Amino acid sequence: MDDPAAPYTREQGREFKRHKNLSSKSHGDSDIFLDVNQESYASLYQLLLVSLQCRDFLEVIKSDQDKKYRLTETLTKTCQDYSNVAMLSPKAKSYRNIKDSGTTIASTIVTAMRTLGIADLPPTMETGRCAVLAKVIGKALTDQRHHIKCQIFLTLAVNLEKDKEKVDIAKLTRLCIGTSSAKATAGLYQRIAFMREVAVEYKKGGGSATGKAGDDSKDDFWPVVDAKLLVLAQVTPEQRQLHFDMIYRDDLKKYGAVDNTIPVTPVKDLDAWLVSMNTAMSK
Repeated sequence: MDDPAAPYTREQGREFKRHKNLSSKSHGDSDIFLDVNQESYASLYQLLLVSLQCRDFLEVIKSDQDKKYRLTETLTKTCQDYSNVAMLSPKAKSYRNIKDSGTTIASTIVTAMRTLGIADLPPTMETGRCAVLAKVIGKALTDQRHHIKCQIFLTLAVNLEKDKEKVDIAKLTRLCIGTSSAKATAGLYQRIAFMREVAVEYKKGGGSATGKAGDDSKDDFWPVVDAKLLVLAQVTPEQRQLHFDMIYRDDLKKYGAVDNTIPVTPVKDLDAWLVSMNTAMSK
């Protein structure tokens, strides 16, 4: 192959390639080129190998950058807030990932964030960086589930005969919301009342509120909640609403009337992004 303008055989091309340090993917691509370009010039093949080497170098650099990739502080806080809001959506169809659904709660949140134009999100083709994003959201979801569960179970420990120790649904909802951007709505009151009813049954069955924040892998409370939501998803919207109404009224009888000093946000006054998150969580 002394003459770069001369045609080359497949064997000559492969011999020349042995002096190059290529990835297995680039080796395969160069062989494909040899198979379909038997009459090409040696110089063209040499240029191809250089290009493949550059691609390999860039992929190594990208992989190294992905390993060091961290979300910006602002994006991290945004992910946490969106995750908290998702877990406090009165429209959520589940609180854990549904097996074989093809989507996860984290991916639902990311899709909503992209639709709303949140800045600094890694492009979808940046799989390594998107995995970091999903991990941050996943941890935030776990932490929020733990927080909500703890707040609910704390209210079950009180003596219901002593009015001063009761935590009505308005106060409990505010405790669950904490510092997140979620808003107390009539729908959220009913959803929290539903969770508390499940917690009562769960505790009677021997379930516990113990568990570490950040690790709910052994917590079977939320699968019980999801199982009940799945049953409710099979009935008509009217029947489902009647069920939530009944649980809500029962909660008022047990834990006291709603504290009217705590403001309730009408659905029509919710910020657009909160409405979008509710819609996303309902699908």
